[in-house]
Amino acid sequence: MVAACLALSVAALGFVVAERVLERSSTPGVVATGSDVTGSQRTGDGEMSGSQVTAAGEMSGSPVTDDGEITRSRVAGEPGLWLSGEELARAPTSGVAWETVVDAARAFDSSMTDYVWQDSTDGTHALAAALVFARTGDESFRVEVADAIERIVAGGYITDRNPSSLGWARSITAWVVASDLIDLAEYRPSVDDDWRGFLAGMPQHPYPGDGGDHLLGLAIGRANNIGSVARTAVTAIAIYVDDEELLVSMAELYRDWVEGSTVRRFDWAETRDRSWQCVPDDPATYRGINSADCLRDGHDLGGILPEEFRRSGTYDPGDFPGENGTKYAWEALGAAVVQAELLRRAGFSEALEWGDRAPLRALDRLDEFHRVADDDGWTFGREAGGGSDDRWIIPLVNDLYDTDFPEPERTGHGRPLSWTDWTHVAAS
Repeated sequence: MVAACLALSVAALGFVVAERVLERSSTPGVVATGSDVTGSQRTGDGEMSGSQVTAAGEMSGSPVTDDGEITRSRVAGEPGLWLSGEELARAPTSGVAWETVVDAARAFDSSMTDYVWQDSTDGTHALAAALVFARTGDESFRVEVADAIERIVAGGYITDRNPSSLGWARSITAWVVASDLIDLAEYRPSVDDDWRGFLAGMPQHPYPGDGGDHLLGLAIGRANNIGSVARTAVTAIAIYVDDEELLVSMAELYRDWVEGSTVRRFDWAETRDRSWQCVPDDPATYRGINSADCLRDGHDLGGILPEEFRRSGTYDPGDFPGENGTKYAWEALGAAVVQAELLRRAGFSEALEWGDRAPLRALDRLDEFHRVADDDGWTFGREAGGGSDDRWIIPLVNDLYDTDFPEPERTGHGRPLSWTDWTHVAAS
């Protein structure tokens, strides 16, 4: 049932056979054109069904036609995939935030051979090294990042520590931004060529740890935090390898996630709890972040991330907002705001405004719940411990939306990006 709905959603999104084959390198781990690879969508029992990539390697994907609204709204993009040299030049080389970035950069070790797994922090440490190089010109940090990227390509998509696409979904955005910051194309052209081929093949590469699913399948099918980080990852890849069709696909998916669609485009957890959705019995109203006018039982559910809140328990009007037992709302929000900013810089000028400024509304609700229900565990961002430090989201939102949510003195490693208490406060 889920596979059928997903197949329908892909078709309704406007996906047509693009009559093109993605360029693939001969680098180890990259799927060669003509290989017997079938991409897929997840069924209710966890197996994979349906096809997003044909056996010939052709991508049956290009969602929006040239006269689509999203395509018409494009404007010239900004320099820098995530940050420009001019923006970084305004950032200070002193203070707590700068010292944190430098410490992370110095801790990065390019001699490792297994950088990517679902809880890895190596991507954001590589990002720190790239930031320090871009700000100071210290070539030692550039060397470390380039060496690491070369090792990643040589290691292939699947490693002992990374048997699933979730590791790439959480990690690859930072690596792509890092490669842009060190200008890998100019610094090591042959490595960059291999890296681009590696990235181009990644969205469709099947992973046994996901039952054969791939990054693009997660981006298209998942409505939860996994889908959010996957859509952000594929967006970063599409920008770096200059895949316009794939980029427009991700823009359309993000807008549908925050604004809803009359067509089913995600797995909205039919077999799970949908009680946090604005109208639980009407899939046409489902969103990744509830609309601003979402009211039920006298409670404001606007700005809530339904797919993440359900993991804390079923919506209970008598105990609202209830106990916070989930970290996933922060991960989904962080990925969403990064994707929106990547899209904005790539020319989708209104991306941050879509869904009535959905990321801002989501952070506002998390702030509210922290203030009124802190005793129930509603912390405002998570500090790095066994997992990710999500507090980098706060200065990023403050900068992008000109708000003043309380910020920490220092943040740690996050995902999919980090260090915004230096990049997006000092450089704003």
